[in-house]
Amino acid sequence: MVTLDNWDSHLDCAISEDGGEAKCLHENGFQYLWKGARATHGVTNGVYMFEVKVEENLKVCMPETQPHNKNILRVGCSLPMSSLFLGDSADSWGWGGTGKKSNANEFTNYGGTFGEGDVIGVIMDLNQQSVGFMKNGTFMGTAFTNIDPACNTIGLFPHILLKNVRVKVNFGAEEAMFPPPEDMNVTFLDDADENDMVENPVDHPRRLEDAEFFMMVGLPGCGKTYWAIRHMEENPRKNYTLLGTNAVIDQMKVVGLGRRGNYAERWQELITQATPVFNKLCEIAGKTTRHIILDQTNVFGSARARKVSEYKNFGVRRAIVIVNDEDTLNSRTEKRELEEGKFVPVYAVAGMKQSFSKPQFSEGFTNIDYVEVPEKPAEALIRKYNECGNDFQVRDIPQKKGKKRNRGRKPKKPIEQRDASDMTFDRHNFIEKIEIPEVHQQHHLSAPPERTIPLVGPDPKSELKCKKLEVKKLEPIDGEAEVHDSDSSVECVDLCSDGDDEPPPKKVELPRLTAFEGYEGRTAAKPFSASALAASICAQNDRETEGPSSQPSGMGVGGMMRMFRF
Repeated sequence: MVTLDNWDSHLDCAISEDGGEAKCLHENGFQYLWKGARATHGVTNGVYMFEVKVEENLKVCMPETQPHNKNILRVGCSLPMSSLFLGDSADSWGWGGTGKKSNANEFTNYGGTFGEGDVIGVIMDLNQQSVGFMKNGTFMGTAFTNIDPACNTIGLFPHILLKNVRVKVNFGAEEAMFPPPEDMNVTFLDDADENDMVENPVDHPRRLEDAEFFMMVGLPGCGKTYWAIRHMEENPRKNYTLLGTNAVIDQMKVVGLGRRGNYAERWQELITQATPVFNKLCEIAGKTTRHIILDQTNVFGSARARKVSEYKNFGVRRAIVIVNDEDTLNSRTEKRELEEGKFVPVYAVAGMKQSFSKPQFSEGFTNIDYVEVPEKPAEALIRKYNECGNDFQVRDIPQKKGKKRNRGRKPKKPIEQRDASDMTFDRHNFIEKIEIPEVHQQHHLSAPPERTIPLVGPDPKSELKCKKLEVKKLEPIDGEAEVHDSDSSVECVDLCSDGDDEPPPKKVELPRLTAFEGYEGRTAAKPFSASALAASICAQNDRETEGPSSQPSGMGVGGMMRMFRF
């Protein structure tokens, strides 16, 4: 019997015990996440179909999102072990509720819109290597004729992608909501010939003792996420679930867009929602029989022990330690800043270096692996980290009594507790003032408190001050922001949209910035992109911490200096 596969789905996609229904977690930030799920079986030959009904549009609080983008179903099929984001890769083919079909992140008009109460049938023709769809019993025509021939070997699997909806899936003729087209000789999947059917090849651990837990350990930018993703690609059958802030934000985005596009203007809202979402996903992960990779810095021994205890019943609890020399770490950090627009303040990294401790088996690990530098040299590097962190704290000028260092903006309230007028990212034209807190000056870094940075561009009179920035919001554009490093233009598209109804993006030319003199006595030689500066400022709250932190967020002088590095 074919059902939705509880092991081949996102953690926040709640699948019923019989595998016939799926529902989204849709509160406390989860309303912004897409949830994908694949079926337990696929087919290699013949013509087969299944049905999906949108049972309910879940009520969500998304005040800045257009109504038609709040509740969406995308349905179709995919090759096994491909991305759960249906339509994102070349290995999946789907039709979305906004009236677009999608494959390899390309969206084309097809079939019109559908929503609550509608029943969508998916017809998979393995003989002709094509896919078509039905809506409420009416055949909408063939949508794809480019199905990968590999489907005849490894199978083609039913696949759904949800956003704030509850759906019912039917694979059998007995419970068919609409009959298949009479002239197409279509059979429901449950009645497929055994020779045509293949099981989902991903690992299905039945007990926690059969599951694996990997904890990444290392400083920001050292290569943890790169190692985790590469390990997942090398072991696709393991079907690891990656837990991390980056993974949460990627799940919020329109599929197929680079992470930097997500970090652009919506960073404040994204990071506000990502933290509670991440914490909830960790809670769910510790109770599910899946292979898990926890992608955080995890440099504090006590925090590591607490986290590992949540996975104490997993058969494998493995620490993956990545330690680099200073040059390698700086090189990788700069590469990440350039590619993702993600900055971690200097003082935050220094604090991690100061407290970095070597993982111990007493913390609950069954294995500790040093995957880049062997254990003995890694110990020496960790000692250097500690010395460097201590040095930074000693050089740091003490604060006046009662003042907290690097005080930043207070964390925002959950979105359910705010009005649309309180949102940082507003779709109306207005001028928003971004306050940058006054912080102590480190004696080895000097920057005039009111130093003005000239803008070299269409408006030579424009200026940007270090203590208060006045940012004029651009003309409202529906869509996601994508930053192009080749020029200063920005394309904007709705972050919360399906991606199915992307209007032609408008391009807005932004001026380029030139960094100011005075940073460690050097003069800037290269222009600094205005879009990169905006992303840098918005990313000031993104710090890799050991979980929920009460430490106030803020950029600090070190963080500001890093924005203008050259």
